[in-house]
Amino acid sequence: MMRTDWWRAIEPDMWRFVGEPLGNAREDYAAVLSALLRLSGTAPLSTMRDIAEQMTRDGYGEPMPADLLRSRLDELVQMRLVLPFLSPTASREDLRDGHRRQEAWALSKKGRIIVRSVRDAINDLDRVLALPPRLIDSIQDTLRQLLLHLDKEPMRVALDIAAVRSQVGQLLNAAGDYYEAMRMLNQHDVTDDEVFGESRTRIMVVLRQFVQHTQTALAPLRRSLEAIRVEGYAVIAETGASGAGAVEMGDTAAWIDDAVTHLESLDAWFTPGGNIDKIIDSAMYAIDALLSAITRRYHASNRTSDLAADFRQLALMIHAQGADADAYAVFAAATGMWAAQHPKVPHEDDDILPAVTVAAGPSVNVSVSLRSRAPSTSTPRTAHRMENLALSREAEEQAALAEMARLAELSEGLLTPGQVGLTHFAGIDSAHLQVLIDLLEEAMDSYDADLGYGEALTLRCRMRLKPGRIGRVTTVQTAEGSLTAPDVWIEISPVVADSTRSHR
Repeated sequence: MMRTDWWRAIEPDMWRFVGEPLGNAREDYAAVLSALLRLSGTAPLSTMRDIAEQMTRDGYGEPMPADLLRSRLDELVQMRLVLPFLSPTASREDLRDGHRRQEAWALSKKGRIIVRSVRDAINDLDRVLALPPRLIDSIQDTLRQLLLHLDKEPMRVALDIAAVRSQVGQLLNAAGDYYEAMRMLNQHDVTDDEVFGESRTRIMVVLRQFVQHTQTALAPLRRSLEAIRVEGYAVIAETGASGAGAVEMGDTAAWIDDAVTHLESLDAWFTPGGNIDKIIDSAMYAIDALLSAITRRYHASNRTSDLAADFRQLALMIHAQGADADAYAVFAAATGMWAAQHPKVPHEDDDILPAVTVAAGPSVNVSVSLRSRAPSTSTPRTAHRMENLALSREAEEQAALAEMARLAELSEGLLTPGQVGLTHFAGIDSAHLQVLIDLLEEAMDSYDADLGYGEALTLRCRMRLKPGRIGRVTTVQTAEGSLTAPDVWIEISPVVADSTRSHR
């Protein structure tokens, strides 16, 4: 059964290579482990020459000396992240150097899991909100395929559950970014252009691509989830366990519990009153937060005084006076805090009885000056013409919709006849090149190692990106210059065609 107290099993040496206090050693460890992880996709064992060449391709810089590389590998072996082997197929130059030339290394099970986790964590920290506009339809297709495989091909149910796991992760990431953006608008300084711009972009993306496109797709999706609920989460998970590749009984039980958890999480998202309905209901509050932030920015940019500048000017004026009396006079004139003038009654004894009144003493002439207005009254401000925010918002919405339509039309011109390489797009014009680059970046950000591909969608097409030969770089000449990228396989298909096939 899957452990719920996994946090008790954390060992300090699991993250020793990222906690190394010396910067050079930490970077060396990470570069060697990254190279071994990349090489594991092409060969089970890697020699020192293979590792050094891969580190250079990954941008390490100058090639690491052989002695230093061997020292780093030995240290990683002691950390139980790397395993040493003797590879009889390794190249060697002479018999005297035969033993060293036969040495090879590979990541241990612990190393593969830890290095992949650290890599994914770093990539997720730098990611931007990239919620596919047809994510709801994709989830519905996955559930439909799961129900179909449950009856006819149970060995493929495990792959469908892996897709469910990836889609739940996308929903969690998008919702987290959405609520974080709302918190920034309510609690941070929205006069900062970076804070306001980032929050506005995140909220508008969710409102356009998520809330606007979910109402029509929710009904069929909830019917599919009802069918899943009738079959039973445990029954589906136990059926898919045969194709999960688990070896021991305990691993199989843990996989089943994990699959049930993912199916329950997906159901909780789309059940009436669940997370999806909460996001749709919060759209009004998100718009209100945006309007409040715009109002605060407007008043901040139209202030008629600056308190810090006023005090600075007052200090300069006081400092310029030649005598203390003149300085006090300037201060009093600026603040209105004049010294009070009281009538002085002569007396011989300090102990004045309460019964003695002021009228009993001699009269004193006191000069009184009257002000035309209270010193705290603010000067009248010049009337400002208020901007029509409704027209500005409507113009921004129209511009955004026009931009989405333009991108959809351009992306439709990128359709490919199946899987193609990057060279298929040689000579592409600048407009289509920009759309292609945006789709490639989104597909790379959404790449799922379990599924083996990443996807990017527009309103009319879907790009599916798969890695090509590890370490190979492709350069394509375009109208704007040369485009260089890792070797990948690209398939761009129309969304309408995919939807039609799924309904058949």
